[in-house]
Amino acid sequence: MGNKKNRLIIKSRLLDLNKYTNENRTNKYIAANTKKHTLINVGIECLSQKKRGLCIIDGDALYDLKLYWILPNNKKDPDNIMSEIKFLLDGVVSAKIIDKDGRKNIRHISHYIRTIKNQEFVIIRFIKIKK
Repeated sequence: MGNKKNRLIIKSRLLDLNKYTNENRTNKYIAANTKKHTLINVGIECLSQKKRGLCIIDGDALYDLKLYWILPNNKKDPDNIMSEIKFLLDGVVSAKIIDKDGRKNIRHISHYIRTIKNQEFVIIRFIKIKK
C-alpha cells in the first residue's frame, strides 16, 4: 500500500449512517454526543500517529484518498460503510492532519472493502497531487 508515512490507520469504531439517523430520530442530543465522541476518538488516533512520526502529510496540499475498509463480516452495506467517511474526515481535520476536507484539499476518494474475520479498521492513504 505504498509509503507508510502517507497513511493513517483508524481503529476506532466509526459512526455509520444508519446508526446516526436512528439516534437523530430518537434524540438529537444523543446523536450529537455520539458524533462528538467519534470525532474525538478519530482525532486522538490521528494525533498519536502524527506525534510518533507515522504520518507525515502536508496539510494544505491536494490529495487523492484511498480508503481501505477492513470489516469482520459482510453484514454492513457498502453505502453505509462509505457514509462513515464524513466522521472520519472531520476527525482528520480536527487533528490538523489536513487543513480542510473540501475540494481544495481532496480531489478523489476511492473505497476498497475487505472482510477479515475479527478485524475492523480503516486505512486512509493520502496520495499527493502535484499542483
